[in-house]
Amino acid sequence: MLDQKVARQIDGHLMSVYNVVQQAEALLHPEEGFAMWDPYAELKKFQLPNGLTVYLGTWDRPWLKVGIVVHSGARQDVDGKEGTAHFVEHLVGENVRPWTNETIKRYFQESGGKASLGSTGYNATSFHFDMPLEGDNLERALDLFGHMLVDCKIEHMVERERQVIIQEFARRFPIRWMADRVLRRRQLLFPGVKLARSPGWVGTPESILRITAEDMQSFYDQYYTPANMTIVAVGGLKPEEFAAILSKSPFGFEKSGIRTPLVKLIDHFNPPEENMLIHKISDYSLQAADRSAIESFVAMPGTVRRKALARVSDVLGDVFFREIREKRGWTYGFSSGWEDFGEAYEFNIQGAFPWNGLEAIEGLVDDCLAMAEKNDDLIQHHIKASVLGYKIIDVSGSKVVDGSVGDLKFHHRVLSNEEEARVSAAVTVEEVKSIFPLLARDRRWTVIIHP
Repeated sequence: MLDQKVARQIDGHLMSVYNVVQQAEALLHPEEGFAMWDPYAELKKFQLPNGLTVYLGTWDRPWLKVGIVVHSGARQDVDGKEGTAHFVEHLVGENVRPWTNETIKRYFQESGGKASLGSTGYNATSFHFDMPLEGDNLERALDLFGHMLVDCKIEHMVERERQVIIQEFARRFPIRWMADRVLRRRQLLFPGVKLARSPGWVGTPESILRITAEDMQSFYDQYYTPANMTIVAVGGLKPEEFAAILSKSPFGFEKSGIRTPLVKLIDHFNPPEENMLIHKISDYSLQAADRSAIESFVAMPGTVRRKALARVSDVLGDVFFREIREKRGWTYGFSSGWEDFGEAYEFNIQGAFPWNGLEAIEGLVDDCLAMAEKNDDLIQHHIKASVLGYKIIDVSGSKVVDGSVGDLKFHHRVLSNEEEARVSAAVTVEEVKSIFPLLARDRRWTVIIHP
């Protein structure tokens, strides 16, 4: 519990925050009236001699659900060859002969399981599979994924997948100016930061064409190593059983490598050199539009705590709902959120509004930000709600694996619910209020879309 010295330092309206912390402490101690199951805290961590880190939750189940994290992603792409990490992810399943991506998925399905052959992000790349613990199913699955992720030579299907990825880019950005706009936004908000090199982790058609098989093999050899991987699994195995099976698979191979270090957090961004872009739909399309929209983005320092940023978004959501939907009937939904890149966040405010609200919308967003910042009671409410939400834990094995994989991508470790609740409880009203000035109009890059 908090000691009296700390309690004396919390005065006036912040005493309610102290009460929230007390409730959180009670929540985390069953003997004080709150029973709490914490499946993440129950995961057992061990490491193989080659540096592979493993978390295992032993459940009385006839299956095993597995997530594999490679602690490298688009951030590690070489300048000018953005998209390398994603290209490698596409090809590892095509270069474990005689297997292909199609036959791998079919094998898992016919065994009663399933396989996901990769997802690339800025910080990490992840793979998943589920498999019934029958016969030698697990041994075969780990042999297959082990060869994919530790012992692969990238030779086959390079040109086919190059074209597939270029089409993937086109699906995300059907018109090239869409990609150019995202890139411009990133360059204005995050100058000098690696994420400003490309509009996404796929790269661009130009950078994709520059990537060679040798580039990908070099990337693979450097980053696809046991020391730079973590496996998290839930199911009917004990740690010693799982360790023995892993050690006999390619995941137990000796392969030199190191863990990609966690990135240094950025503590400050200057306002962007440009703040506004007006997008007139009729300049690009003959289709009539009957409403307008706003998209506003802010570079948020990575030193801002995620839980505090979440409370900002919670409070803003309530204020937007009341002021823009309920009072004016302008929109069905008007929201805020953020994307976490590790060293920084990109915070966003987005929503539609009637075309005749064009002159008022930015001022209304400013007014909503000011209302949210001043509403101590609403901020306290969301701090309390975020903590008490940990009273209800209803997760499946898949959710535990997915939640752990998410933690590993950003923290290189699994966070328990207890730790998450304590961090949530430590957020103060003043900490939340201190974030709102970072959302001021001169710090936002805003697109106004109108007919």
